[in-house]
Amino acid sequence: MADFATRLEGTGEYVGGQALSPEGTFVRYDGEGRPPVTDGPFAETKDLIAGWMVIDVDTYERALALACELSAAPRSRRQADPLVAINRR
Repeated sequence: MADFATRLEGTGEYVGGQALSPEGTFVRYDGEGRPPVTDGPFAETKDLIAGWMVIDVDTYERALALACELSAAPRSRRQADPLVAINRR
């Protein structure tokens, strides 16, 4: 993954990324008077979440192509989600 990120730095498409530690707790607010639900260190421990990467590309198709390339590793899956800009006043 580091080689992939380095290559994207060269094209100006890499924004940032981070590996996630297995320590931690997922917490969800379920409303007043209801306790938070935890399922291990991540939201769904049945899915391995190893980290995240943010890229800045011109098209959604380019993002999918990069995700497919990165997910070529054995037992590897990627999720591609656009970021939403939030204007704060």
